[in-house]
Amino acid sequence: MWILFAVSASAQNAVSKFRADSIRQSLSCIQKPQDKIPLLKELIGLYWQLPEEVPALKEIIDIAMPLDSIGIVYDAMAGLSRYYYNVENRDSLLYWVGQLDSLASNRHESPRGLFLSGSLVCQDYLWSGNYELAMDRAVRYMDLARDSKSDYGLLRAYRDLGLIYQRIRRDSDAVVSFQEGLDLLKDIKDAPDIMDTKIRLTSYQLESSVRTKQYTLTE
Repeated sequence: MWILFAVSASAQNAVSKFRADSIRQSLSCIQKPQDKIPLLKELIGLYWQLPEEVPALKEIIDIAMPLDSIGIVYDAMAGLSRYYYNVENRDSLLYWVGQLDSLASNRHESPRGLFLSGSLVCQDYLWSGNYELAMDRAVRYMDLARDSKSDYGLLRAYRDLGLIYQRIRRDSDAVVSFQEGLDLLKDIKDAPDIMDTKIRLTSYQLESSVRTKQYTLTE
């Protein structure tokens, strides 16, 4: 069984490498920069959370910015934020979140990627024990989400606030915050990984409710 698994994984890696090489060859032949973006996105998928993903994300930004394809730029910057969060590189995480934040602020926009990357900064501070900085970030993005009427932004903020309340033993507030997030999920139809988010929020809420005996609200 293990031999079959090893062979399967090896074959999959070989297919991915072949496809990546094919994409690179195709990219070198494309003359219009905007036509490269779909292939670069596919390359990112093949190199998800690997160092090779970074130059592809940066190239997308370089192509999309002059074309004023700002939605694509937001997504790529959020992708870089996610990459550096997962490799625990706070300086680079803060840099790309700052770039995204500045761009969105100058355009008076509140894209989903801004709330995603901002949430990653909040979590980075939280896991390292900087509860005050984590709270400041969570409250800031909560206010921004309310002002821009972004349900997705509110969902991320409620989740982050709930986790912060858990860490500082304000479990009653955590239960309420997680419940606010669960209530929002009923109205958000296009949230990524909606079932995973619901399971996580419920699990977090149960953990806090057990400590505070707030079983009724959790049920």
